[in-house]
Amino acid sequence: MTYIALNFARYVNAVAMRHGEVSREMFPDHAIDAIPNGVHAATWTAPAFRAVFDRHIPRWREDNLKLRYAMDIPESEIADAHLQGKRALSLEQVILRLFYGKHDAWRRIMRSTIADQRIVFQYAAHA
Repeated sequence: MTYIALNFARYVNAVAMRHGEVSREMFPDHAIDAIPNGVHAATWTAPAFRAVFDRHIPRWREDNLKLRYAMDIPESEIADAHLQGKRALSLEQVILRLFYGKHDAWRRIMRSTIADQRIVFQYAAHA
């Protein structure tokens, strides 16, 4: 089955460097890359950081190695993106508590402020 998969695959990757070494020894006639931790950065990066990376690191979505240039991004932009991410996460937590929480206080707060997201953000930032 492995040979069938290798022969029909357009691209083969191992999930760690050592896995790649062993796989290349086992199947020397096939090109096998190694992608440690196999994280697809464009999918798992928070929207605020995506915007920062888009401005400062061209083509980072196609080549995760380009993220090494994030060291050149001004710290103030990193801090702003981090804060935006925290606020978004806090809002998600508030919404989850609204639907799945056990506390009626959360439901009352959300019902009274649902029309004005700014109040929800302010409350979530201090929760």
